[in-house]
Amino acid sequence: MNTYILPIVLIIIAFVQYSRNQIINKFFYTDTLSPESAKQFKDIGVTDLPIVKVLLFRGILKAAGNNKYYLDLERKYEIEKAKEKYLIGLIILATVFLIVAVAVLYFR
Repeated sequence: MNTYILPIVLIIIAFVQYSRNQIINKFFYTDTLSPESAKQFKDIGVTDLPIVKVLLFRGILKAAGNNKYYLDLERKYEIEKAKEKYLIGLIILATVFLIVAVAVLYFR
């Protein structure tokens, strides 16, 4: 039973990422990138509200009043850059642990 958990979690993560990217692309391709060009979700074709709530919470989507929203590209790029730094740090940490493990096994 436990062997099925990881693939299911990975599929859910991939689906959420796909949905997130679809919503962001809809805002991007409809040129909804500023408070002046803000539109309602139905005008853009966005229906996935749980993902929208996450994007609003993270500041990637911002409200412009009258139920109109726009994509904040600066915030999106800021979050992506932070994620990139985190992953680079994780790779460096994993490499250090791997080197230490090899050294311990080799010099034992």
